[in-house]
Amino acid sequence: MPLAGKLTEIAGQGKIEDKYFTEARSEKVTIKVTAANFNDVTADGLVVVDFWAEWCPPCKMMAPILEELDTAYGDRLTIAKLNVDHNQNIAEQYGIQSIPTLLVFKNGKASEKVTGFYPKTKLQTYFDQKIAEMTTVEE
Repeated sequence: MPLAGKLTEIAGQGKIEDKYFTEARSEKVTIKVTAANFNDVTADGLVVVDFWAEWCPPCKMMAPILEELDTAYGDRLTIAKLNVDHNQNIAEQYGIQSIPTLLVFKNGKASEKVTGFYPKTKLQTYFDQKIAEMTTVEE
């Protein structure tokens, strides 16, 4: 049986249950951003929007790293993905000229832009710094 066949989603609970194990685990799902939800997604807290495209090899290399970090940071940080091919107006609005680009939002305001591939350790250091800055501002 393929791996996908072994996993079933428990409706409405945000959990995935592996039929071969009794434990169910909760996973954070990376948000897909579109023109319709962009302002709502970026409005509150610390949000990092990943501007990417299917045809971009560095974007594909960074995707699993960002998904892992999104889960690891929990409620302290939200990572959202925006496909530039499907949302060109938003990419243009924020001056995105190269991908991957991470655009950091603090309570609805774009504050910083990082372009290019970064390994997990550098992203962790960067995200930790942004979280610390947000915590300092809120206190």
